[in-house]
Amino acid sequence: MSAYIHATAPISRRSLALFSIVGLHAVFIFALMNGLTPRITVDKVMRIAANFPEVEQRPLEEPPPLEPVLLERFQISVPKPPALIEFAAETPTVSAADETLAQTYSGTAVQNGGGSLVHASLGKNFPNPESFYPPSAIRQELEGKALVRVCVGPDGKLAEEPQITQSTQSPLLDNAALRLARAGRYVAGSRGGLAVTDCFNFQTKFQIKNRG
Repeated sequence: MSAYIHATAPISRRSLALFSIVGLHAVFIFALMNGLTPRITVDKVMRIAANFPEVEQRPLEEPPPLEPVLLERFQISVPKPPALIEFAAETPTVSAADETLAQTYSGTAVQNGGGSLVHASLGKNFPNPESFYPPSAIRQELEGKALVRVCVGPDGKLAEEPQITQSTQSPLLDNAALRLARAGRYVAGSRGGLAVTDCFNFQTKFQIKNRG
């Protein structure tokens, strides 16, 4: 009677490696569960200690009191009002091209009351005809004399528009003479010490200077 004996084959290398890996995992899990890992970890935390000097706190000092400012007082003397000076009425003249502007009074007063009549006249710093000489008339070499009639009111201003009583034969020069009359200042006439309206004529001349 024959019998067969079966012998078991030895464990293969692949199986042995698998068992080894499973065993290592089991050991690692066991170490984690029993707290072996924190014992291996090296504590590398560095502690830095800093010493700060203690500052002594001093109480705040009160500022010194301010010295009072003394203001000097000056006494200003008030000057006395000057004495009133009465000026006599002037009859100024106006020059035009080295010739004195002549005044010809008409002798006509609007008011004919009693007392002596002082005619109105040209005021101080009456304009010079050269300031009103039209440039176009100078280029055309126009010259001439004009007689202008003005009526001055009690306030020293023109009571009506000035008029040309003697023409220069040039509209440019006549208009310049009227503009001069409007721009001038006048002294009012008076009768018996009271200002009245008075009319008079004055002559102006337009002449080109330094003609060759």
